Amino acid sequence: MTPAPSRPWAIVLLATLIAGVSLSSAAIFVAAIPDMAVDFGTSVGRIQASLATFLAGNVAGQLMAGPISDYFGRRRVLLWGVALWMLASTALAVTTNIDLFIGIRVFQAIGAAAGMTMARAVVRDLYGRAEGARAMSLVMFAISVAPIMAPAIGGYIHVYLGWRATFWVMAGSGVVLGLWAWLRFPETNTDTRVQSNVLGAMIADYRTLLGSPAFLAFAGTLAATYGAWYLFVADGAVLFNTELGIKPEQFGTIMALAALGFLPGSLVSNRLTVRVGLERMIGVGLAICLAAVGLFAAAAFLGSVNVIVLVAAQTLISFGQGFSAPNINAGAIHVFPRMAGAATGLLGAMQIGGAIVATLIVIIVAPETLVTFALVQLGFVASAAICWMALGRFVRRSPSTG
Repeated sequence: MTPAPSRPWAIVLLATLIAGVSLSSAAIFVAAIPDMAVDFGTSVGRIQASLATFLAGNVAGQLMAGPISDYFGRRRVLLWGVALWMLASTALAVTTNIDLFIGIRVFQAIGAAAGMTMARAVVRDLYGRAEGARAMSLVMFAISVAPIMAPAIGGYIHVYLGWRATFWVMAGSGVVLGLWAWLRFPETNTDTRVQSNVLGAMIADYRTLLGSPAFLAFAGTLAATYGAWYLFVADGAVLFNTELGIKPEQFGTIMALAALGFLPGSLVSNRLTVRVGLERMIGVGLAICLAAVGLFAAAAFLGSVNVIVLVAAQTLISFGQGFSAPNINAGAIHVFPRMAGAATGLLGAMQIGGAIVATLIVIIVAPETLVTFALVQLGFVASAAICWMALGRFVRRSPSTG
């Protein structure tokens, strides 16, 4: 058995940097999509398809990386993930074939997923349940904010150096972070599981997790709240341009401002969780989100929504998620401590599932007014609250979560 590493905060910080930077590659190039379509000689829709393949690859990567790290260790999975992400980013920087570009994005996403999953898993390895919620606030801030800030950064890189430079920056970051991890990231899983049939064991782990009301309380709540936020991301640029006259480039700034609400929320949560309790903090976060969406819906019905109201409501939702998300993650990975990797993988996949549902609603239902947008967003947050009220009692009863 490997001794517990010293300086756990430094290990979590490194894992968080890898998670945030690698996940930023999801949409760092969106400002350059029109120019990329010209360079590839294809349609804008074909370039946008690579966003969907990244999402699919990320789900698959999390489902694989999590349980594998339970059996082979976090360090090995993290290093291989960073290497794959770096190599894929390099290939994306030089390819001239759009079909190849779309396909490579899957591998880039799988590599990025390893960073996301390991950042959550090492928190479980190094901290207890309540203390882990405090450390998780840093991880969740990086995972939540990096993809939103990345398009603005990528836009500047594209303007001055061209869109291919964004992928070269990703590749260079992979080299630096990979070397750093090689030198400074120890094995944190001190209880790796020996199993001759790893695939069968992984399937059994996922069956156990999906059959656990305590785990589903956390995962379902996280998926629904993330869906509420992602609806804003997926539908906002078009809807708010039509309804409020917000230009696409202005919407990027609005998204960034709204996302920053997560930081004070997570900082307050960081200070209160140990004293107040993980379950109560999740409830408070959900109450804040419900109040924010409810007030936004009322303003929409009254025709009183303007840019200030929009930013205030979405920032307050982000603030509420700062209360709930770190505690949800910390609680979920302690339901079955020996399955922490599998739990982080499934939790992340279900979180992305919430984003997929939001995207499908935008495509199928196409909310065309502020009222319908507010009602759909309210439906997501209400679903999260119902899930927590229905299943949260199993969390308090579960002996593994104490």
